Amino acid sequence: MYILNPEDFFELFMERLIQWALLPLVFVVFSLKLLNDVNETTEIAWDGPEKRRLIVLRNSRRTAPKQKFYKLEKARTLYDVASDFGVAIVNPKEIKLLRSLTLRGNQKILVEDRKNKTTKISGKLTDGSKIELNILDGEILLERSTPFLITRTRDISGLVFSNFQNSLREANLEDKTINELIKLLGVTPKSGASYSLRVREELFEDGIVKEQTLEGFYVSYAGREFFKAKLKNSGQFLSLNDINATNTTWISKPVAGRVTSPFSNSRLHPILGFRRMHPAIDISAPYGTPVRAVGSGIVTFAGWYGSSGNMVKINHGNGIETVYRHLSKVKVRVKQKVNPGEIIGNVGTTGLATGPHLCFSVYVSGKPYDPLKFKPPFKNKLSAKDEAQLKSIYEKLKNSAEQIRIAQKKLSNVG
Repeated sequence: MYILNPEDFFELFMERLIQWALLPLVFVVFSLKLLNDVNETTEIAWDGPEKRRLIVLRNSRRTAPKQKFYKLEKARTLYDVASDFGVAIVNPKEIKLLRSLTLRGNQKILVEDRKNKTTKISGKLTDGSKIELNILDGEILLERSTPFLITRTRDISGLVFSNFQNSLREANLEDKTINELIKLLGVTPKSGASYSLRVREELFEDGIVKEQTLEGFYVSYAGREFFKAKLKNSGQFLSLNDINATNTTWISKPVAGRVTSPFSNSRLHPILGFRRMHPAIDISAPYGTPVRAVGSGIVTFAGWYGSSGNMVKINHGNGIETVYRHLSKVKVRVKQKVNPGEIIGNVGTTGLATGPHLCFSVYVSGKPYDPLKFKPPFKNKLSAKDEAQLKSIYEKLKNSAEQIRIAQKKLSNVG
């Protein structure tokens, strides 16, 4: 058996200590130093509101960042949010820039800090683009991405159980779209109505709608149906009545008489006593004087309508509609075809009226025009291609509305 002397034992011990302990320790320390020391000088260029700036990320020692998400309830400027998290920005040009950028409300923003100092804020702007604000050594760096947009056409069908507007909001329709639809309908459907709508939407990549436009609608309500749609490359809403629209005659006044109240944006109402828009002309005439259609078209409403009394609406195609109010008698029915000069009723005082007269309005795509100045843009009948497209949209939207009504009826019977 071989026994080491003390000097050999000490020499072997030191050799093993260096081999098994000190060398690995030096390796670990050196590795951590490499990970902790970041030596980068990245030059990033961006366009400010006045001139091109260069911002340099200087060499910095980084510790592990702490990241946390915060809910941003309402839209706020990037400057205000940065100030909330203790970021001191004193350069007037940088302040102006950050105040020009607004973060979208109802989103989670990411805030990162190192050593209790905010170094990054990132979120989405109101235009859908992603924005990242980095703060390093008192310098700020902005990185902004271009929003990715998609376009789609969406058909929406449903039933009205109580409130029409709420039903549409639940289907993610914007108030602007809802208001346009109600204006084109001329009525606000209530419980029992079925509908099918077509909208065109431009969306950000996260599904938030940037732009929404109404392309067509079919509504069944109170035994009547309402339909209009835009054809490709057409800016006007057309109905099935436009298929055979070949207007050649237009009468400026539906009844002989003196105009006692002209078309006006502000008129003192003779009964209510306050000023409001008067989107019509009042024509004074003896009680019972025949009232005639000013052009060919289809009757879309004939009956009592609140303060308008007995009223008749006629669709003349090409988005043109005329309205005749305060009639003593109505002599046409809904869906009836009328010709220029055909008698549709008689002058009266029904509704909110001070004496026998006719209140006459002209609308184009829901917008009122002065009847005395209006010149209808007569057009030939639709082409065979446009006619087929309009009928196809009508059938599809109508079928969708009827199917959801049938489905609801089956569910009610099972219940």
